Amino acid sequence: MNINNYEQLLKTGFHIAMGAANSVFEVVSNPQKLQENLSRPPQSVEQLLQELAIKGEKTEQEINNFTKQFFPVTNPSATYPKYIPHPNEQCFTQPYHLKNTSIYGFLLEGSLDKLQQLCDKYFNEPAGGKVQYRPATEYVLLTVATIDSLASREKPDSEKGYCLEEEAIFWVIAVAGKQVGETFTGERLVCYMPYILVNDSPILVAGREVYGICKEIGYFQIPYPEQEPELFTVDTLVWKDFSSQTKAQKKRLLEVLRIDKGQQNGASQTLNNLDELMPELRKLIFQHRGNLEIPGWSWSLPLSIIESLTYQSVTGVCLKQFRDVEDGTRACYQAIIEVLMKMSKYHGGKILSSGDVGGKYEVKFYDAASHPIVEELGLQGVRSEAGSVSVPVKLAYWLNFDFTVENGTVIWKAD
Repeated sequence: MNINNYEQLLKTGFHIAMGAANSVFEVVSNPQKLQENLSRPPQSVEQLLQELAIKGEKTEQEINNFTKQFFPVTNPSATYPKYIPHPNEQCFTQPYHLKNTSIYGFLLEGSLDKLQQLCDKYFNEPAGGKVQYRPATEYVLLTVATIDSLASREKPDSEKGYCLEEEAIFWVIAVAGKQVGETFTGERLVCYMPYILVNDSPILVAGREVYGICKEIGYFQIPYPEQEPELFTVDTLVWKDFSSQTKAQKKRLLEVLRIDKGQQNGASQTLNNLDELMPELRKLIFQHRGNLEIPGWSWSLPLSIIESLTYQSVTGVCLKQFRDVEDGTRACYQAIIEVLMKMSKYHGGKILSSGDVGGKYEVKFYDAASHPIVEELGLQGVRSEAGSVSVPVKLAYWLNFDFTVENGTVIWKAD
């Protein structure tokens, strides 16, 4: 039981009481239940309390579901004032449709401890234990992509036009769930994007204002699908170090390099469908499965991770917040948002590097106090004398598809 969180302690006590009341009702309505309980092996007090808390939480959920079904509450969004767009509005109405996405994925090894610290800082601590996020794997995915068309699906914005997008994103795969006493129960898989760079302002504005994604402007060199994927570069505005005398400058943030062409290995492997990518991902995910055990997930957790890594169905999680105008240390709005991103059409793909397939890649990160990517993600690499860090890529692939970004859901909102 977490005595460090008073609110969580009260909630757990409420669930224990509800679970006890449910157990008493079961015995009264079915006397045979008493005999079954007496014949069970003896339990410790802690085990009994955890069992009652879980039963109480399930009972509360059943009551909530019943209430929602027969006494529906009006959607709070319906009471909000109407959004007033400007003629030069850059934040088009969601949901969005993205066509001809050419995406390169590079799987890197990080640290579970570091990834947990990220989840705690941006989700668990702000929500005060009302929802919990935990990393599902130590692997971090870097994607570099070009998207031929990003447009609104809602009129009138769907008739205004589209944007060409270039982007680089780091994906942390996590499990969202609840903490009951000392037991964490996973409920759904999500992806957190701690760093995301995009090429233009409408993409940045929409991501930040609608979903709370902390986007920034980046400058990219990304090979076309018909070119050899040998070099990718990402530049952005950085502060080399933090001081009152430091000027922000446009600098190289990272490079993805093919360090050998794989003359000793086979050529890149064409993917006629996404099922052909699964065996390579399973080798990595199942290899380290013992690092995290989550009640209720069992062997399905690695399979769910694989689905996320191939973009078939990804639920993004974001901390949406805005600084208060009178006190910049406060947030006038703060909420945890989840949003579904789902592939609508698969066009093709390749495995570029995996085991005996293709060449070898590495990601070179350049030092910047404003972008401590290697440190925050716990990436495993080699630091050079010049200060850059080279991280080997465990698996590299290219996919081409269309996908949608749906309306989001508010998971938690500050009072």
